[in-house]
Amino acid sequence: MNPIIDPTGNIPAPLEAAITSMTGGVLAGLAGANPLGAMTAAQNETLNNWAAHIGLSGSVTFHGLAYTGGVGLATDDKGNLGWYTAFNQNKVPGVGFGGPGSVGISVGSYPGANTIMDLGGPFNTASFGVGLGPYAGFDVYQDPTKSPWNPSSYGGGFTFGLGLGGGGSVTRPSTTVHPFGSVKN
Repeated sequence: MNPIIDPTGNIPAPLEAAITSMTGGVLAGLAGANPLGAMTAAQNETLNNWAAHIGLSGSVTFHGLAYTGGVGLATDDKGNLGWYTAFNQNKVPGVGFGGPGSVGISVGSYPGANTIMDLGGPFNTASFGVGLGPYAGFDVYQDPTKSPWNPSSYGGGFTFGLGLGGGGSVTRPSTTVHPFGSVKN
């Protein structure tokens, strides 16, 4: 959440920790998870670790089957940089409903990551969006190697672009991260 809330790094750390704590608690409450645990995790990650991505993403839903994919750039609080690809794990479709598809710019963060490499692997993902022409959506993803009751196993993001109606999907994309350097020594 940190790079979404404060992409320029201008918000003082105590204020940013308060904002992300409240946001994490609200999102956890909406998801049926422990809001206090999420608030603590969000505050810790604001002050310590995070990894984020920005890229081009798309989804297609056909007869209830959902396919998703994306490619973009990743960074973390340690200055690591890389690019990623994300597609349905083992080409197995997810479940979708609503409009036939969307494409757009996706921005997201996984506060439970120590480096960009923690963005790699499969994630359980729920996506919802709306737009006939202009499109906006949001994504929630969960690291299946961690307990779903662990607030630091969750990340989230937003997509803005073009769509063909409202809809949603539940998929399991697998992300491959390709590091290419660091801006810190």
